[in-house]
Amino acid sequence: VLQLYLENVRYRDFLHGDLMSQVGSVKTGKKRLLELLDKWGVETLKKFSQEMIAYSDRRTIEEISKWPDGTYTSESWVDSDGTGLTNIAIKCKVTISGSELDIDFTGSDPQVRGSTNSSWATCQNAASIPVVSCLDPDLPHNEGCLKHIKVFAPKGTVTNVEWPGCASDATIVPSDSIMDAVWKCL
Repeated sequence: VLQLYLENVRYRDFLHGDLMSQVGSVKTGKKRLLELLDKWGVETLKKFSQEMIAYSDRRTIEEISKWPDGTYTSESWVDSDGTGLTNIAIKCKVTISGSELDIDFTGSDPQVRGSTNSSWATCQNAASIPVVSCLDPDLPHNEGCLKHIKVFAPKGTVTNVEWPGCASDATIVPSDSIMDAVWKCL
């Protein structure tokens, strides 16, 4: 599988090193998790994991509750889809209410023919990054903080592509423009 992957990519040496570092991190994570299980046991680790999420939840409520409630709008653009279409609009509306943030990309342009559409997963991640970046850096990033960020992007748009649209550049373009739109609202 590794050889098949490497035979079908550019920058073979770079990507091989990148992939091996990811494999190494997973192996290290497995080793450390097994060490924790040996020391503390399954039930203690389950309780610890649940408390980490609850801690992030409490801290996120405290932090976001200090932000001014309101609805904030912005627009960002993707320069080109690579097939001749330019100035592709990403519209964003962030609503802060108490400790909750709703991020809505309604009004963004329809998905494009080129590869600069966002998958749903990339849209959620790109929209959440600016919010999480504004929280205390000591706050663990897990479901406890992410559950306070709700993202909506209509299907069939540049922010939430539908089949057979292409999203091969999604983690670069339009994710940078999605983040830019959220930053402008914040």
